[in-house]
Amino acid sequence: MSTNPALLQLLYARGLGPKSFRRLLLRLAGDNYPVADFVAAPTSHLVRDFGLSMDTAREIREACPLALQTLEELERYGIGLLAAGAKGYPEKLARRLGDDSPPLLFVRGPVEVIEGPSVGVCGSRDASDDGMQFAADCAEALGRRGINVVAGYAAGIDTAAHIGALASDGATTAVLATGILHFQLKPELAVPQAEENILVLSEFPPSLGWSASGAMRRNTTVCGLSDALLVVESGLSGGTYDAARTALRREIPLFVARLDFPEGHGEGNPHFADRGGRWLGRGSDGAPDLDELRASLASGGPPTQTSLL
Repeated sequence: MSTNPALLQLLYARGLGPKSFRRLLLRLAGDNYPVADFVAAPTSHLVRDFGLSMDTAREIREACPLALQTLEELERYGIGLLAAGAKGYPEKLARRLGDDSPPLLFVRGPVEVIEGPSVGVCGSRDASDDGMQFAADCAEALGRRGINVVAGYAAGIDTAAHIGALASDGATTAVLATGILHFQLKPELAVPQAEENILVLSEFPPSLGWSASGAMRRNTTVCGLSDALLVVESGLSGGTYDAARTALRREIPLFVARLDFPEGHGEGNPHFADRGGRWLGRGSDGAPDLDELRASLASGGPPTQTSLL
């Protein structure tokens, strides 16, 4: 049995939550114990030496048919797996999120971009025209400089950021709030360079549908993959608000778009600028002024920020 179906068996075993799953993977990696050997071991060994319940140990064994079926679907679409503690798993994600980092990542596309400089872009689904244009302009400028643009693949600001990155032939990472088998390329992103430039990434079981909790969890992963986060248009609650809070709490450099928003848009932007986010607007030439953001990437550290908590 190869490693991938073994990982899927662990994923599908009820009783093994994300944090326990991650700790188990790190222990196996540290002990140089192949995951395939672990899932093939007697249930008594899993209970005695790894502290699993007998029910969970049995679940691992019984998940084999579903794991093999899922693996067949993943291979059909060229989807790979990155496991915590194994080669290829994003070091920045593990470092920033710690025990909250996903145990598994399902990926399709140029996976190498996540280890390069990356900027997360987030904002409202129901964004203003100016917010949408600003997100696209920032992403295009970042893409021209070889910076990966990370966003959540939702409508509004996320989609504008993906469009902007592709417009400059730059890389962009679409972090899904669903399982990766639900991914469909949006018509507005169907450009010749899409296949080579879009990394699709999900931390959820491949067939899992959308949920509000999944969307919130996805936003945390966007932050963990980003060396800085740009909030284009935030309300005073919701997913973008939560992502900005996460960035401050995790000491990820936070930048906030300074725009002349219409009423009902961008109320959260000054809120975060007052709490440690740095304003980011347009320069005298009308282009986004990204100098301070780029400097934060070069320094490898966050601007001085205060905590929301």
